[in-house]
Amino acid sequence: MASSNSMSNVWVMESAGQRFMFTADANSECSPYILQMYSEKTLDSDVVQLAHHGYNVGAPAPEFYAAMTPDWVLWPTSRENYERPGVQSGAANRWIFENVDQSRIIVSYDEVQRFELPLESAD
Repeated sequence: MASSNSMSNVWVMESAGQRFMFTADANSECSPYILQMYSEKTLDSDVVQLAHHGYNVGAPAPEFYAAMTPDWVLWPTSRENYERPGVQSGAANRWIFENVDQSRIIVSYDEVQRFELPLESAD
């Protein structure tokens, strides 16, 4: 792997009957390996933490998130990055906006975000 981000720990947590996928700084180099190693059933998650703060450079392909089919997204980034021109239009981020209700995207901005579990189901 060419960078330390490529070696991020991607892990799952289950709480309150929901499955959370934490992707840390997973990027375009390691995400294809994850997709090859694990089935969509294994990757399927109710909540996904957007990889690498949602940066477009080196972002995983949209297929990475499509395999997880999230109802909710945790976007750990600053307000400045979230509102930066082009950030929301990168391929992976565009997939998020086209497939996850925007009211279910929790952006950390520059604060601690708190929410009660379980998060409301999309069904």
